[in-house]
Amino acid sequence: MHLCLRKVGCQVHCLRSMNSIRRYIKASSKLVIQLSVAVLFCAFAKSAEASASETIFTSETTGNIYEIDAAGVSTELGTSGALAGHFWNGAAYNPTNGLIYVADIGTTNYHANVVITNVIYSFNPSNPDGTLTEVGTISSDAITGAGFHNGKYYTIGSGANTLTSYTLPSSGTSLLTAASTQTLGNLGNDGSGTAIKGLSLGDLDFKGNSLYISAGTVTSTAANATINNTYILYEYADVSNLTTPTLMHTESKVGVGIGYDALTNTMTILNSDNTIDTINQTTGAVLSSVTITGPDTGGAGDYTILTGVVPEPRDYAVICLGLILAIVALQRFLLQQQIRLSCQA
Repeated sequence: MHLCLRKVGCQVHCLRSMNSIRRYIKASSKLVIQLSVAVLFCAFAKSAEASASETIFTSETTGNIYEIDAAGVSTELGTSGALAGHFWNGAAYNPTNGLIYVADIGTTNYHANVVITNVIYSFNPSNPDGTLTEVGTISSDAITGAGFHNGKYYTIGSGANTLTSYTLPSSGTSLLTAASTQTLGNLGNDGSGTAIKGLSLGDLDFKGNSLYISAGTVTSTAANATINNTYILYEYADVSNLTTPTLMHTESKVGVGIGYDALTNTMTILNSDNTIDTINQTTGAVLSSVTITGPDTGGAGDYTILTGVVPEPRDYAVICLGLILAIVALQRFLLQQQIRLSCQA
């Protein structure tokens, strides 16, 4: 009799525990759902908010460095810090360490086909008045464009028809040794089969393994040649095979800077009239244009976008939902184990 009453008491205790735990599961599940909605809302909002990326622009006209936000407002950087007093070009953002690498080419009045000493520096774009670190030197034509791809600093020079990559030193400064140099095959085809002679390379950027280059014509291939007013955007589909480019876009302006924005999956072009065009990468048509306001950048120079590969909204959703489902499954498993142990007691 005593044993029976004890068993009945245990069952009652077990049922009470189970009912309490069920209520807990119901309440906590509701909380998880509310949290899930909040997380997903934030993820979508974050993706929608980042409609374009901020950029760093080095001006061939002033030699200064500017930051340009998504609305086209420019701010001169380093007016009182180490960035002042140089003649900048060849800017490239390294997504691995978050630093900007940039070349001091010594003058705003550079010429095509003249070998100079380009001094390479790095700085943190979040603290432009902070430390400016000398990385090394490159003896070549004046670096007019640069970009990072697979951890290497790629450059093009005024009047040259080559793409050169450099492995940056881990510390100290030195003459940077080229890791590879490739000839830009058939660069200068105007789309009708006619080669444009005397190209001056303006800027470069990468989308995956595709290489984009802006190039303009110069008066001749001789030293001290001057640049004419037509710039063309080319695409090489594979940076390892620079044989035949596709002509994508033509601008009747000087000094076009280009940049691929991974956040919006578009190519942007900074023009010499202080406008930024967003173009369709398939047709080359201009989709939208923003006029730069703020300090006059001079409109011609090198352009780099501060962004990396950003997940699409659906990727955020999949990641968030996966984490939520894993949390719910673990929670239910632990509570079921608690019920089982409570009833066995």
